[in-house]
Amino acid sequence: MLSAFFTIIIGATILETQSIGTQITHGNKVEHKHGFILSKGRVNSLVFKTDNGQVMHFLCAKRCLTEVGHIQRHIYEHAPTDVYYMPTEDTLAAIDVD
Repeated sequence: MLSAFFTIIIGATILETQSIGTQITHGNKVEHKHGFILSKGRVNSLVFKTDNGQVMHFLCAKRCLTEVGHIQRHIYEHAPTDVYYMPTEDTLAAIDVD
């Protein structure tokens, strides 16, 4: 019972640390999704499928624009991907892809 308690505390601490890390790196208005990049368009757009099956469309901005080779590798290898993005009025701006 005590080990379950410590497991819960450690898990909560890790999740909180990840959230704080994202805020420090990208700012507090940035959101995060985990999944797979399905394709990359010619106009710096990404089609992304989240772990729960939701298909999302992003436009690359900031650091994402410099990660073309990394994005292509994730597509080719079907690698799990984290997208950090900011919702704007009419689009989702992906600012980092890892």
